[in-house]
Amino acid sequence: MAKMFVVFLLLIAVNVSEAKKKIAIVGSGIGGSSTAYFLAQLLPDADITVLERGPQGGRLRKVTIGSRDYDSGGSIIHSENIYARYLTKIAGLEEEDLSKDSGSFGLYNGKEFTLNLQGGILDKLKIFSHFGFGLKGLVKETEKIIQSLNRIYCLQNNKVSFKDVSAMLETLDPLLLKLTQHSMQDVLRDAGISDKIQDEVIV
Repeated sequence: MAKMFVVFLLLIAVNVSEAKKKIAIVGSGIGGSSTAYFLAQLLPDADITVLERGPQGGRLRKVTIGSRDYDSGGSIIHSENIYARYLTKIAGLEEEDLSKDSGSFGLYNGKEFTLNLQGGILDKLKIFSHFGFGLKGLVKETEKIIQSLNRIYCLQNNKVSFKDVSAMLETLDPLLLKLTQHSMQDVLRDAGISDKIQDEVIV
């Protein structure tokens, strides 16, 4: 999500009063594609080129396994991401409430299923038995980061721009900048998130 915030900061820094621009965007993933779209809205006379060496869409693509189609990435969008939700509306997509999904779910480590949920009332007990209280800590840490990142919307509405990503993160929350100076594994471990959760849920 942080990548999306950086992308849209570019829009604020553009001076629309200048002459026709030539803009090159590297990558046609969610960041590159959305940047091209919004810049085209902001600068309709600009010459915008998107450079991509592989299939368009980045991780946002469909793969076929057997006779069924699957999303290979980006299938879950956090509800706090205003821009991502706006893009889904532009694309004519509808939100799906996954909390009502009672289907099966499993965690596979490449060799075996380490956790298999069937959508029943015993699932919470299975999760607690497998991870303990660790997932609750992970949710808490995630919510803290999202709360800090959400400050970007107010800054953007006030036309605030930054000279670089470090300045942006420092303004949002000094903790965010510190997080970029350490590995994800160390950050989560310091927050009390076990290696087991990191290996099976995050990675």
